[in-house]
Amino acid sequence: MRTLVTSHEVVSELRVQAVHLSGTNHELLETIRELRALTWEGISEAGGLFRDLEDSTDMGTLHWLVWEGEHLVAAARLSVHTALELVPDAEFYEQLSSSKSVGLVGSINRLVVHPQFRNRGLATLLDQERVNTAWNLGCSSIVATTIAGSSRGFQLEKCGFRKIGVAPANATMRKMFGDILADIWIAHRP
Repeated sequence: MRTLVTSHEVVSELRVQAVHLSGTNHELLETIRELRALTWEGISEAGGLFRDLEDSTDMGTLHWLVWEGEHLVAAARLSVHTALELVPDAEFYEQLSSSKSVGLVGSINRLVVHPQFRNRGLATLLDQERVNTAWNLGCSSIVATTIAGSSRGFQLEKCGFRKIGVAPANATMRKMFGDILADIWIAHRP
C-alpha cells in the first residue's frame, strides 16, 4: 500500500500492483478494458471502442494497476521486445530503423486514469514505475506514442524522453480518434 501525496496533502490510500497478464487473467483484462473505455468517454468516441479493442499485446506483458479498495482507478502497460520492429505501433518508429536499436526495447502505452482520480500524480507514478522497470530489465531504449500536442509530452520529458517526430495516426488511432497526428517519443538508457 502506498500513500500518494500531491501538494503535501494525502490524497488517498491506494494500492499499486504490478501484474504480468497471461492467458488466465481474462477477468482482470476485462476490468482494465472497462477502465480504458470509461477514461475515454466524453473525450472522444474511443470510449466504446476501447471496451472491444482486441489488443494482442495486452497478454504476456506487464501492467501496473492502481486500486482504491476494489476499484481500479489507473492502469498502464509496459511491453519489452527484442527489436524495434516488434513493438506495438511499430510503424511509428520506422524513422529509427536506420539506427536499429541494439538490445531490448521497451514500449510504454495504454496509460489511463479514472476521471475522478486525475491530477493526483498517478500518471507520473505509473510512468516512473514503467521506465524504471524497463531499465532494470535491460532495455537500451523505450518508445512511446501520444496524441500530438497532448500534455503527456511534458510528463514523458520528465522521465527522460525526447520527442523525435510527428506522424499521421495509424489505422487503430484513426478508428478511435479520427485524422489526428501522433507525437513519437524515445528515451535511451541513462
